[in-house]
Amino acid sequence: MTGPFFFGKGGGFDPVDTRSGLRPRSRAGGYHGALIVAGACMSILVVVLSALGLAIVVVAGVLAAARRRGTAVERPTRHAPSRPGAAASQAPLHAGLGPSDVEAVHLRLGTLMLQGDPAVPGRAPTPAGLEVSAAARRVLEGVQAHPRYMPRRPQVLPQLMRAVNDPEASSKSISGIIQRDPALAATLLRIANSAYYRAHARPVETLDRAVALVGTDGLRQIVSSALVQPVGGGGGGVWGHAMGMAWDHTQASAMATADIARRRGEDAFAAHLLALVHGLGGTVVLQVLRDQSLRRPGQPLDAAACVALWLSDTAATAGRIAQAWQLADRIDHALVEQQPVAGKAAHAPADLSHLGNALYLGRLAGSLAMLVRRGDMALEDAQLLLVQAGEPEAAHPLLERLTREDE
Repeated sequence: MTGPFFFGKGGGFDPVDTRSGLRPRSRAGGYHGALIVAGACMSILVVVLSALGLAIVVVAGVLAAARRRGTAVERPTRHAPSRPGAAASQAPLHAGLGPSDVEAVHLRLGTLMLQGDPAVPGRAPTPAGLEVSAAARRVLEGVQAHPRYMPRRPQVLPQLMRAVNDPEASSKSISGIIQRDPALAATLLRIANSAYYRAHARPVETLDRAVALVGTDGLRQIVSSALVQPVGGGGGGVWGHAMGMAWDHTQASAMATADIARRRGEDAFAAHLLALVHGLGGTVVLQVLRDQSLRRPGQPLDAAACVALWLSDTAATAGRIAQAWQLADRIDHALVEQQPVAGKAAHAPADLSHLGNALYLGRLAGSLAMLVRRGDMALEDAQLLLVQAGEPEAAHPLLERLTREDE
């Protein structure tokens, strides 16, 4: 050997090439290196395949979750009708409710009021029914001249309105004003003992106790309810049933309207009174329809024609009452906003005033609550419709409260 030597692994000497300075590899060492490289490649391949498999699992899970969410959102509307035939009227309303969709909810309630079953799709008013409606509309257009239908304005109304709108007015001063009107005081006590306001089993027998139980804000709402109690009784039969349901709907709508206005920082008392006056107008429409129908003995009731007039003329009749009572201009304006315009069901919700929008949604909540309580709509579906109509925050707690109340 001509070059230097280095110790090898076996304890001997490995020659070194003096020209390159490199130690030549043995044949066994080459095989060993190849095995190391192959093992490393296999390890990398296993890691890559594992990562790819994990990615596939993750993607599959995401897609499955998306499909589940889509199914939950797009599921068909469920209903639980309580009597035969009710299912036929349970056509689901599409998302993004507009005025015509909301009017369909009121139509379902009106048909239930006058017919006992809203499952009569597509029935058109008869000529005889349209004649009754036309005669009723003529009376309604001059309702101020008919004491039989025009609700009385309480003598203490001006003082009472000032008191309930005065944040510094005490409940004692408000009850003192009410005591001057015995009829109003009796109505107030009756409402305080209703399921809507009564909080305890013990009857409320005095105005002072009513004030102590419900507080000033509650008293203001009760006072506004007492002010607009319907004139005249509905009697028995279909008309008594219809007017009773209409007033229950008015009470529920007023509570909902006030709640929505309060959540938005608006005047809850004005909103409550607005909804009650609107409902009072609807009751007057039914009273006039009843009397016009009774003038035609033997003629069958045309529920479709009556409901159509109830829907179209309630807001206008309420507006005439509000003007006769000299209520605030903003109440008059909000009532005008609820009237049909150019063949449409009503103004678009986005075009309404704050008070008018609260009434629009409050009336819808009242109708939905009545349908749920009567077994003609599931609570979950009613809540979804109210969310779609523009009340996403209050829909669930509000309808749960309204449907819990006893009639």
